[in-house]
Amino acid sequence: MSEPNDRKVAKVEVPLENGKTRKQMIAELGMGTVGRNALSAQGFATPHCGGGIEYDETLKIVAGMCGKVRSGNLDDLTDMLTAQALTLDSMFTEYSRRAILNVGEYPEAADRYTNLAAKAQSQCRTTVETLARVKRGGKQTVTVVHVNDGGQAIVADTFNQGGPGGREPETPINAMQPKRLAQAPRCLARTRSGTECQSPAVKGRKRCRMHGGTNPGAPKGNRNAWKHGGYSAKTLEAVRYVKAISRLAGVLSRDI
Repeated sequence: MSEPNDRKVAKVEVPLENGKTRKQMIAELGMGTVGRNALSAQGFATPHCGGGIEYDETLKIVAGMCGKVRSGNLDDLTDMLTAQALTLDSMFTEYSRRAILNVGEYPEAADRYTNLAAKAQSQCRTTVETLARVKRGGKQTVTVVHVNDGGQAIVADTFNQGGPGGREPETPINAMQPKRLAQAPRCLARTRSGTECQSPAVKGRKRCRMHGGTNPGAPKGNRNAWKHGGYSAKTLEAVRYVKAISRLAGVLSRDI
């Protein structure tokens, strides 16, 4: 038994250009970036609007927004990024709430919600940074300020806030700003999902704080692990000393 087909066919009135066939116009409309993304946008937005969105109107709106961006008008783009950042922040709050509710009785569920909250927070921060770059119109740079008389180079991290009106004064980056963390080496430890951890590594170490970066390791001179002392620091130092004496004696014997 075949199921009834209730799907509506999108109809768009497009004038046929000179020298192009109808099939060529349909292929260009279907393969074009604006047409395909307008269809996707209509499909995702229709359930939230009661099913009253038509494809031809969606195509006009998307094409108009793309035209604004090409002409330098970024108002629609900044509105989109702002809305996305607010949505991600709401997701972070909800996942954090669910993680707290499951901490005691369902630790695995709490761990999953905590990971989801961290991902939403990270993506929200990235979206806010992108929005700041769009509004500012500049980019981050690292410049060498000067070299003193002793030959030591003094390097300063600066933030170039140059916009359409010209270059503005450079402002030093605060060490606690996310941009500084984004420049730090990545942890790259293997996570539970099989991917590499992208959290910033602890200063002076190769791992982040969640994968052992703050662990100082075994204490030096641990007597609990002592067996025979054949590989202790003092023994290895003595072996190196004896080998050095042997090499020196060999050189002296050849000279004689």
